[in-house]
Amino acid sequence: MVTRALAALFLALTAAPALAQSTDPAFAGQWTWSPETLAAEATGLGGAFVTTVRGAEALYWSPAGMTFDSGIDVRTFMGARPGLGVVYHGERLHLGVGVRRTFSRTQHGRGFDASSQTFESGQFAVMVDQAAVGAAVQSGRLRLGAMLAAGPMKTSGVWSRVAASPTPGAAATEVRYDYTGADEWLVGGATSALVELLGVHPMARSQARIGVAVRWPSMLRTPRYRRSRLLLPAFQAEGPDLQRFRLPQMISVGGEARLSVLSMMRSVRISIGADWTDYAGVLETARANGLEPGTSLAFDEDRAWIFGGGLEAVHTLGRLRVGVRERADHRLVTGPGPVGPKNPRLTFGASRDAVIAGKRLQLDIDSTSSFDDLVLSTRILW
Repeated sequence: MVTRALAALFLALTAAPALAQSTDPAFAGQWTWSPETLAAEATGLGGAFVTTVRGAEALYWSPAGMTFDSGIDVRTFMGARPGLGVVYHGERLHLGVGVRRTFSRTQHGRGFDASSQTFESGQFAVMVDQAAVGAAVQSGRLRLGAMLAAGPMKTSGVWSRVAASPTPGAAATEVRYDYTGADEWLVGGATSALVELLGVHPMARSQARIGVAVRWPSMLRTPRYRRSRLLLPAFQAEGPDLQRFRLPQMISVGGEARLSVLSMMRSVRISIGADWTDYAGVLETARANGLEPGTSLAFDEDRAWIFGGGLEAVHTLGRLRVGVRERADHRLVTGPGPVGPKNPRLTFGASRDAVIAGKRLQLDIDSTSSFDDLVLSTRILW
């Protein structure tokens, strides 16, 4: 695994010194405007989550996936986005509740930038902790689900940006930013639908399904955070301002197939997916955050779809996954410029399933090749 309100922050380092007119340089650098699919199994399968998530993971990403399995499903999440979720699997109605960190991002100043003759240091952190409730039903080959989540957004950090003067011999200018939360909540929701093409029963030997999921991370009013600004050596202070923060709407489609192809393995799972992000909404919120008059704003790339997929081998000793996912890294710029390289990320994961005292225990670990998106989870089903 992206925001709508912090888009203008890219302007500080994405082009020439004129981009220093950005209202908030804390998110300068490469911000990935693509869905951050940090979910057990799905991350290792190239982020193709629509049909692959189960239980409490499905509650947050693709609620229709809660209809798989039976009994009571408890899952804990560890790492950068900890949490706990419980799903009750009824005969027809499946109910889920959970508490989880649904978004977290920390941006660090990347030091000296020769192209703009600026030096940036500091850090800025955003975290969103939400409680969620959802429901799902199955009717024949169709599975439907919906979820609603709400919780506080927290921000913190300090930032310093020093720019060389265009006049030889003149003093450099330093701008300092201070960030705090505004005690505001972020309300979001998701809904999904899955269609079984083969093997309606979740334990069928051969299975195939397709699905679509729609996520609204920011519903109702747009949450905000506070930013204060101090210009040195002139000692001109501004703020605190309320800067908008809005995660964009996303539409995802995907499919998977489980096939028995080799005698040494129980089955092989193939998964694919594509994610669309509302980049027009990102631009709208960035402009509303207060650009300098007359400043135009656009993305360095206008392709809205990102693709990914993977392969999982199922053996009696465990399950191994490997996949690949495109990297979006859309940057906001005020003029034409070259598009930087966007090399795809490799993904991988492993799971171990066991039955102890009649209860199923599942351990999962998934990550991308950068190792900054590590997902750890445990699941108990009885």
